Amino acid sequence: MHDIDRAMFELSGETGETGYETYESQEYGAAQEYESFEAGHEAEAMEMELAGRLLEVSGEDELEDFLGSLVRSATSAARSFAGSAAGRALGGVLKNAARQVLPQVGGIVGSALGGSTGGQLGTAAGRWLGGRFELEALSQEDREFEVARAFVRTAQDAARIAVRTRQLPPRQAATQAVATAAGRHLPGLVPVVLGGGLQGRRTSGRWVRQGRRIVIYGA
Repeated sequence: MHDIDRAMFELSGETGETGYETYESQEYGAAQEYESFEAGHEAEAMEMELAGRLLEVSGEDELEDFLGSLVRSATSAARSFAGSAAGRALGGVLKNAARQVLPQVGGIVGSALGGSTGGQLGTAAGRWLGGRFELEALSQEDREFEVARAFVRTAQDAARIAVRTRQLPPRQAATQAVATAAGRHLPGLVPVVLGGGLQGRRTSGRWVRQGRRIVIYGA
């Protein structure tokens, strides 16, 4: 055996690691990375599908069904949560949020909720997304699609947050959950939520940001 071969053999014996074990470890790491990539790709594809479905909603009942399924899919506890007072309050806030940020939805439920028509709700997507995307090169349809995707993320996050804060009064829990989730995905929606625009009357009280959470007092 050559000296270099002997040195390599002794080194592997000292560490207890063989070339085969190293290869197995590398393969396992690659498999985990691939699975993570696949999971992320599937989640993105599902998000895009849900955004497309949201933009195709053609009636208020269909919108409520869509939001209900969106909430239920977000967390395992949401099946019982959806029928609770907090769940119903969350659904109401989300429905009005969709009316605000998506012109198509505004045209469907605007008059029923005493709000503006869809044409009056054609606000620039950049307002809702908080300048997080380069929107100038996108068509109006693509901009609305990006807002719809952000709304899907907001609704799912809000459901998870609301489930964890059921000890709060239902309206306060729903408002806080949507405001916190919107802060991550639809920043322009936060002042509308906290200003009472999604509740039918202005909310009194004050709010503060604590890290990634928004805490409302006196709502």
